[in-house]
Amino acid sequence: MDVVEAKACARILFAVACADGKIDPEERRLLEVCGADVHDGPVDVEAELRKLVSDTAKERALHAAIAIADLDGHCTPKEHALLELIHARLGSPKQIPLAALHKETRAEIREVRAELEEATVAFLHAVGSRDHELSQRAYEALAADLDKKKREILGRAVVIQSKPPSP
Repeated sequence: MDVVEAKACARILFAVACADGKIDPEERRLLEVCGADVHDGPVDVEAELRKLVSDTAKERALHAAIAIADLDGHCTPKEHALLELIHARLGSPKQIPLAALHKETRAEIREVRAELEEATVAFLHAVGSRDHELSQRAYEALAADLDKKKREILGRAVVIQSKPPSP
């Protein structure tokens, strides 16, 4: 995937994340991991889709779009409509229907959400298990570590989603 395709993919992900009218914190982190500018304005999805030329870019964009739509545990009707458009324009290399791609992605995203929750619980345990008052510096270090762990988890999720689905 070249730079133009990578930027187009990030803009498409931004559009999917915005489709339901809000970007939740995990979607924001995933967008940042993918290099999307979360302060961008409206996205011309059709124009961005036309920039995806290679099969690899098309496949990664489709799978990542499904992943970000499911990341918060709920794909809204507006997100689903956008996924249908993306799937129709990009297709699937093996002509796999969107519903099948979505089903597989949901299972993988459940695992990602569980990892994110585990990281959050570990952070809360670390903060709450102190016998003494936690300094601001120590709290900020723990919070930065949590953010780093979540970015790593989401980064792995994007890699998972770029793999072709099982037949």
